Amino acid sequence: MTIVSVAPDSSQPIALAVKNSNVDPIAASFDIKAFGKDSNSVVIDVTDFFKLDNQPVSLSTDIKKRYNLGGIASDRSFISYIHSYPLNTEVRSIKTFSSSASAGE
Repeated sequence: MTIVSVAPDSSQPIALAVKNSNVDPIAASFDIKAFGKDSNSVVIDVTDFFKLDNQPVSLSTDIKKRYNLGGIASDRSFISYIHSYPLNTEVRSIKTFSSSASAGE
C-alpha cells in the first residue's frame, strides 16, 4: 500500500499543514569526532550544518522571497547555543542573509 499526502490547492492553508507534516525524518548524518570516557557519549561537529542554508534549519524559499532575502552570509551566521537533554537537543542559531531591494523601490 502506498500513502501519498498532497494538498490539491497550494494556496490553501491545508497545503502548508501537509508540507509541515511530511518533513524528512533524517535531516543529516555526522561523523563521530570523539567518544566519551565511558563510550556512552559521542561528540559530533554540527557547525557547518547550522551555519549554512540547509532546508531543515533555515527559512523556506517562500519566506526568503517575501522578504527579498538572498544567500546566507555564513561569516555572519553562527550557533548561539546548544543544550543537550536526555531525550532531545536544542540548538539556537543566528542566520544572516543578504537582501535586495524589492521591485519598485
